[in-house]
Formats: sequence, C-alpha cells, structure tokens
Amino acid sequence: MKRKFRLTVRTYSLGVLALLLMLGCASPTERAEKLFEDGKYEEVLERYPQEPAADKAKQALAAKLLKDGQYQRVFTEFKGTAMAVEARVRYAEELLKQGKQDEVLADFGDTPAAIRAREMAAQALYDAGRVTEAARDYPQTPAGGRARDELARAEYERIMTFRSPDERRKALNEYLSDQTYAGTSSFAQAQLELAKLDGYKMPGNY
Repeated sequence: MKRKFRLTVRTYSLGVLALLLMLGCASPTERAEKLFEDGKYEEVLERYPQEPAADKAKQALAAKLLKDGQYQRVFTEFKGTAMAVEARVRYAEELLKQGKQDEVLADFGDTPAAIRAREMAAQALYDAGRVTEAARDYPQTPAGGRARDELARAEYERIMTFRSPDERRKALNEYLSDQTYAGTSSFAQAQLELAKLDGYKMPGNY
C-alpha cells in the first residue's frame, strides 16, 4: 500500500515537473498565445504587450467590455479601435435616455445621439417662446427652421410697412445680408421686392 502511494506521488511529481519544464522552455510568444487561448486578455496585455497575441487580446478585451456595457472604459482605454467608436455611440445614447442633452452636445457631438440632442434642445427653446435663440443656435433642426421662418416673415412684414421706397430698399439690403433669413420663403420675397424697387422687370410683368 505504501509502495503504491509512493508511486502515485512520484508519478504526480514527475508530471508537475514535466509541465514546469515545458512551460519553462516555451517562448514568450507561445506563452502569450496560451494565455490568449485561455481568455486571459488582460494578462496578455500586461505581461506580453510586445507579442503578436497582444493585438488580438486588445481587440478581444475591447469587444468583451463593449458587450458588458463598460462603454467609458472602452473608449478611454482602447482609442483608435472600432469598438471605441461604437462605445462612444452607445454611451451617448445612454446619456440621451437620461435627459443629459447638454453632456451629449458638449462631449459627443460626433455621434448620432447629438443630432437628436440638438433637435430636442431646439424644440425646447421654440416651445418656451425663445424663437431667436432656437433660430440662432440650431438653424438646421426642424424647430430651428420653423423659428427662422417666423423671424424672417416678421421682419419682412415690418420692412414692408415702410412708406419710403428708399427706406425699404435700405432695409431690404440689410435683410438680405443677414444669413438668419437665408433660404426662407420670406427671403425670396425680399429679393423680388428689392428687384422691383431697383427697376428690374419681373417675368410676365410688361
């Protein structure tokens, strides 16, 4: 019985020794690959950053963290990877869901969430009656566009109350130089009105 136990211990010891010898003879590249295959990505990056397996480990770790929802860590620690871009997009979406439009606009202006954040901000200003701010700060949004139309129409109608042609001409020139009104229907009307004042004949006007 004792002999059998000694043989078992001896056999185990030899196995451990063989494993240690095998690991000791393995190259850094091989050890890094083994760690990568075992899913120990952070250990690969920490111990073997110069080995080929490190690049694969970096991508794999970033993908894992992205899947786990650790967006901030991904776009902070893995800049330049496709996962970092996706992490920024997803994190911005989370901020938007939390109503943090200002943070999205300040730090994630290059994400799709920023488009919606601008639209929401413009709509909020428009609904609050802050039409000038909506038109000035968010001219390319739907609410900003409506605000620009309203401002352009109001200013054009005001100019058209001037009795003096010279006053109207001067005011229309100033109006047309203001990009706030450019592209609106009232802007086009102002161009036609100024042309009339300058003596140009309109098509069909004989």
